[in-house]
Amino acid sequence: KIMKMCVILLWSFVGVFLLGKVSCERAKTILLLGDSLINRPYRDYDLAGKIDAQIQSNHTFSYINAGNNGNTILDIRNRLTDVLSSNEINENDYVILFWDSDCSNVDEATLSPEEVIQVRASFNENLEAVVTQILSSTKYLAVAGPELLGEGVVCPSRIHKNDMLDDYRVFTQTITEAHQLNYIDMRQAFLDAVPSNWLFCSGVVTVDGEHPNERGTIIEANLFAKQINAWYEDQLKMQ
Repeated sequence: KIMKMCVILLWSFVGVFLLGKVSCERAKTILLLGDSLINRPYRDYDLAGKIDAQIQSNHTFSYINAGNNGNTILDIRNRLTDVLSSNEINENDYVILFWDSDCSNVDEATLSPEEVIQVRASFNENLEAVVTQILSSTKYLAVAGPELLGEGVVCPSRIHKNDMLDDYRVFTQTITEAHQLNYIDMRQAFLDAVPSNWLFCSGVVTVDGEHPNERGTIIEANLFAKQINAWYEDQLKMQ
């Protein structure tokens, strides 16, 4: 009887310990950081919800929408400390940085060559600072953007900023990969989804030439989910 009671007490302590461990374990956080490409809390365009539907895990993730409409990379830099600290982002969390790479906010055609050089240098400096600061909190970061400003090849907004979009995609990809991070080429994914004979500015993957419709959101979610699935597999290997 004494032995049986000891066994019962031992398992009781083990149960209490495990229960406390489980209850104290913080859900892994996926922080979505950017501009209006992130901040779209509508059911059909719910990026976090569509990402979660593609996650190949039974783990429950905590999603944080840290998108602010109209944000440039400088705006993101200025609020980054507060975003990371208030959400307690740590080394086990995942951050997605996704915005239009400032392309909808800047019209280089109206600038002098000297001003263009200055604007681009500032963009690269601010993006480098944002990436570096995020990596001080977690090494898990994926970067995406820009996408489109107009779908069809004859759409005025696409013609006007097509070269700029391609240039800023290169800037963003170069800085991202210099840190050995994953750059997700959303622009190419969206261009591939638009038929070559499409003449309209929106309707295939966007609602207005820039912001994704449901189909576009699914494309985004699938690409982000691939990265998150790989990240979570790494997390399991570390346990």
